[in-house]
Amino acid sequence: MHLLLMWPGILSPDSQGQYLMAIAGVYNDHHPPLMAFVWRYLDKIIPGPGMIFLLNLILLYSSIFYLINSIKSYRCRYLLLLFPLIPQIVLYSSMIWKDIGFTFCFLFVASYLTYLTSNKHKPTWKQTTMLLIVLLYGTAIKFQAQYCAPVLLGWMAYIWSNYKIYCKKFCTICGVLFVAFYLSLNSINWILIPNVQKSHSWQLVKIYDLAAISLSINQDLFPEFTKNKNFTMQELSKRLNHNPLDRFKYYMVDDLIFGDAILKSGVNQKERNELYFTWLNAVLKHPYAYLKHRSSNMISMLLYHPTFKYINPLLTHNSALYFIINSLIYLTMSNLIPAILCFIYFVFGIYLLNKMRSLNWFAVPLVCFNAIGIIMMLVLFFCSMAGTPRYTYITVCMVHASHVFAYLGFKSFRKQNAKSGTFSEQLICSF
Repeated sequence: MHLLLMWPGILSPDSQGQYLMAIAGVYNDHHPPLMAFVWRYLDKIIPGPGMIFLLNLILLYSSIFYLINSIKSYRCRYLLLLFPLIPQIVLYSSMIWKDIGFTFCFLFVASYLTYLTSNKHKPTWKQTTMLLIVLLYGTAIKFQAQYCAPVLLGWMAYIWSNYKIYCKKFCTICGVLFVAFYLSLNSINWILIPNVQKSHSWQLVKIYDLAAISLSINQDLFPEFTKNKNFTMQELSKRLNHNPLDRFKYYMVDDLIFGDAILKSGVNQKERNELYFTWLNAVLKHPYAYLKHRSSNMISMLLYHPTFKYINPLLTHNSALYFIINSLIYLTMSNLIPAILCFIYFVFGIYLLNKMRSLNWFAVPLVCFNAIGIIMMLVLFFCSMAGTPRYTYITVCMVHASHVFAYLGFKSFRKQNAKSGTFSEQLICSF
């Protein structure tokens, strides 16, 4: 039904650009190239976004299948059938974005590892190879994914070392997996992107930060080569929507460097070095402005949602209805609550691992799922180029997928410790 209702998926300007790369067979590193490379050959089966959309849904529903089978002896497993219907998840599942492909790849690998962990099984070499291919694809199509992959690689090593961490075998397997995985990852980008087609998109993050810091201190901090003829501080302020009262409209670097651009990146190594050291000097001299900008950007990711601007005009005449409707929208659509739960679940999982070894199978997915969500948020805090909520989609999915493990862990914890004090007392004492 999901496939039929949303076929063949929806393309945004970003994904349209990737599709053009797929058709041409020419890739650059502004978007990691592997998604366009795979899309090029899927397009030969059914032209357009349909096959990428199908691939994403196969990964999503396979994840649910393995999650359900990992807790097949518990009645709460049926709650996982509602997972694709959660508004935050279903909203973006039809979009052909690298964020979605990356999320569902990681969710699939994490779900399969959960299935293995729940049964204390070891994967075969064929299963391990399959998991590594899916993980490699998911990591290669999203820049920030390389920082999240170690969680799943470590989980694989934990399983292969007979569910032990403090042993020589675990360290050896980790070393082999990490070296092989990251060599493969770098080789993919090296093979698919010739040096002349590298866009050095890291510069956009620096320009984004310099723009925010410049506006914050009301001083032009840009190197001269980055400024187009129509650049002014007034235009910069207008493009970035630098209005503290407009809390619900995120801003992005795209408005500065694409289309009718007022800023541009460096075209040679000398200019790129100058931009980097200008950025570094600005961050060191104005750390408060930098952290304020980065915090505002993260808040935009967690609070903004697509429906807000359409709901507001309809409700301005009725303040009570306005409050009720928007409260419901925030509860179901914004990423703030999943972000908070992500930290809570991670701490609870660590507690279970440290204090209740007999329950650690629940704790392992709880820790790993939410560690991925936390790492993603931390990386985005420093490396994002926009306050776009889809960037934290993986955090949302990982949190919702781990509700059942938090419930089972809490239920087992209370049962085992009913006579030794309340949960809150023990949790406080443990720290």
